[in-house]
Amino acid sequence: MTVKKLIFSTLIGLLLTAGLTPVPARGAAVITLGPGELEEIFAAIIAKESVWPREELSLSGFSAFPESVQIPAGILDYRLESRPEPSRLGRQSLQVTLLVNGREQERVRLSANLLRLGEVVVTARRINRGEVIGPDDLLVLRREISMLDSNFIADPGLAVGKQSRTTLQAGAIVYGNLLEDPPLVRRGDRVNIVAGNGRILVSAPGEVRDTGARGDLVRVRNLMSRQEIQARVVDSATVETTF
Repeated sequence: MTVKKLIFSTLIGLLLTAGLTPVPARGAAVITLGPGELEEIFAAIIAKESVWPREELSLSGFSAFPESVQIPAGILDYRLESRPEPSRLGRQSLQVTLLVNGREQERVRLSANLLRLGEVVVTARRINRGEVIGPDDLLVLRREISMLDSNFIADPGLAVGKQSRTTLQAGAIVYGNLLEDPPLVRRGDRVNIVAGNGRILVSAPGEVRDTGARGDLVRVRNLMSRQEIQARVVDSATVETTF
């Protein structure tokens, strides 16, 4: 069903509820479109024009000028005189000319605050700096995300197992830049150095000289050659390098 047909069906329902039967514009029946009906028209237009999915949008602070209009019963249509900005959130305004049976009836200005809703991961308790986050430490809430920085986390799986870079109070929104991988190796740890060039693979015992997370480059001392090299952390027991 198109947006225009949806609006028409909604208003026809209002007519029938009032005990009126839609007739051509020359008939005696007249209907009043109040703030509620005009807001439905505005919402349908925004849902059609916006880049955001309909289920993610919410309106607040709707206003119309004039606040209500009277039009003859008939086939309702509209013409947009000014279009909303598809990707804009916040206050949106547009002008609409209402048509009945193809004839212009009234022009109205409609406006409202356009909000975007979505799932957000928040902390279920206070999480201290350096603490590794577990699944029970997080909650997923649906809330307004219009004004949030784009790096907020919506999937708790992206935060579980990470280490907090700062102290997070209970109920705090979790952002990706506040998390980091926990260190897998620390200075003094014994690891297995794996080195290769694609054809040959060798290994040797080593001692880590830095603290590092998965994927970090750390200094490692080869306990056989006594040389210090740089290697990438694979896990808590393995580092790798090339030769």
